[in-house]
Amino acid sequence: SHKHATSAWNSPLGKHSTSEFSLTSQKLKCEFLKECSYKVQANYTLENFEKQASFGDQLEDPDFRGLLSWEGDHRYLMEFGVNSPSDQPFHSFDETTISFNAVWAPLGNLIRRKENYWLFVANYSSTRSFLPGIPLPGFVYVIPTESGWTYSLGAPFLTVSYVNFPKWNFRVTGGPYFYSTQLSYGPPFFNGGIESSWRQSSYFLYQRTNSDERIYLDEKELAAFLKAPVHRKVMAELKVAYVYDQKLKTGESYSRTTQTDLQLGQSAVIWLKIRASLDSPVNR
Repeated sequence: SHKHATSAWNSPLGKHSTSEFSLTSQKLKCEFLKECSYKVQANYTLENFEKQASFGDQLEDPDFRGLLSWEGDHRYLMEFGVNSPSDQPFHSFDETTISFNAVWAPLGNLIRRKENYWLFVANYSSTRSFLPGIPLPGFVYVIPTESGWTYSLGAPFLTVSYVNFPKWNFRVTGGPYFYSTQLSYGPPFFNGGIESSWRQSSYFLYQRTNSDERIYLDEKELAAFLKAPVHRKVMAELKVAYVYDQKLKTGESYSRTTQTDLQLGQSAVIWLKIRASLDSPVNR
């Protein structure tokens, strides 16, 4: 996918574009576990800026992940990842993040489930801003309703969603320093709608003096989108967005009081994403 700024204003640097690439291989059956599937994925994100800052004019994030799921008395999911968000990816171990996630869930199709249920999770990250290198437990309590509304309460976030397949879909997720919301109409393979988000992406600068310090790309977005098939195995998504309150912050962790180094202004953005299925009989 490629997201390009058509214009920028009030911006000393200006984020010029964001490019993303993802390649996934998935197998729905494996011999050694019941109802087992696994997936491996390689991702790459490139942030380009109009002018050079202290880190140059690019930030990168190569990311490699593997996911294994299987069933026993419950459903289990395990994910292992390695990535390096930095101006010099994988230059040293200080710019590298090793992560692990595990999920324990009830059996069955959770989308169609009408009873309340728990999801138990565990997370490990070598560079987490809070207690890095220590596995932390967590939970999500999910409350589905007959009317189509679902409420998910976790730590520290809340998600509310509504599904009236194949027509309306609504979702809002919020936490201390982020939110995302989306309203769409149509089935998953052909729909349009609007969305809004506030998010941060963090990067480790190679020449930083404090190994725990990172730079945060903080931005808010309001967008309209359209998803449609262009071929039997090719999906396209077109999005027109207004990205505002863009800034770069530096600190060991993110908060509203984290020092703002640069104001990046606002941008009008056109974003195009193409997803193609390269299926083979081996993976069926």
